[in-house]
Amino acid sequence: MLRKIGYKHVLCAANIADKQLKIFYSNNFFENSRSRLGIIASKKNFSKAVDRNRIKRLIREAFRQHSIKTSGLDLVVLVKNAFSEDSKVNSFNLSVLFSQIENKCANL
Repeated sequence: MLRKIGYKHVLCAANIADKQLKIFYSNNFFENSRSRLGIIASKKNFSKAVDRNRIKRLIREAFRQHSIKTSGLDLVVLVKNAFSEDSKVNSFNLSVLFSQIENKCANL
């Protein structure tokens, strides 16, 4: 997502969370649309830009590998300061959260 209004729309929608991440999600209402991803990793929680960029890369890669990209959702991932340095743990947590979102959206 590129614009502030897109983030506002999604941040007012449903969410799912664990101790490291909070994922907001909503349907995007464009025809033949793919899922879009926004990532919030604040400077307050991660003071070094290197850390923020690494976290964003890990989240984008997990999003790319997961099949949620075909379901037409807008997602905003809010990274909390408890985010782990272990990329395998993060990838697993993201996969679990993405699966929960898919299950909830499939039931609607």
